[in-house]
Amino acid sequence: MGLSTSNIKTALHTWLTTTTGLTGDKVVWAYQNAPEPGSDFISVIPILSMQRIGQDERIYENDADILTRHRRSIIAQIDGYGGDAFGIVANAYDGLLLPNIHAIFLPLALSADYNSNIRNISSLKDGRYEARASFDVRISAVYDSTTLADDLGWWDSVQYTGTGGMLGLIPETTVN
Repeated sequence: MGLSTSNIKTALHTWLTTTTGLTGDKVVWAYQNAPEPGSDFISVIPILSMQRIGQDERIYENDADILTRHRRSIIAQIDGYGGDAFGIVANAYDGLLLPNIHAIFLPLALSADYNSNIRNISSLKDGRYEARASFDVRISAVYDSTTLADDLGWWDSVQYTGTGGMLGLIPETTVN
């Protein structure tokens, strides 16, 4: 199946609108080359970085296909802008571990936790200071992918020939 970035975006967007009270159009994806949605909004970088958690688990199936279970740690960055940037971001931060928010991530094989403190990143904009606040979220994701044996080109048939006691015990076998 592979990693579903749309599931990550859906979970992040739902969590942020639920905990901040912002409408859906006030929670936007960073780097979209679009006008800002006005004051008091959140910009999200859904995948700032990603790393593997431990070793991927490989399950060799009876038909020689390989199921791989991937575990990944993904960092998302949450940036609040506007007069109440710190308050909006604090509401999202405080709400992250509530049971109803956990329930947003769980059906998508995701979980979320804090990865940083809230940072004041206020900065100049058009000659005036704009209130900004930011924090990072760690999203743990589990997903599967399948490699088909036919795609590997390992073999088309297996044949044993020889002499000795095994010849009579191992019949000619073709694996398709």
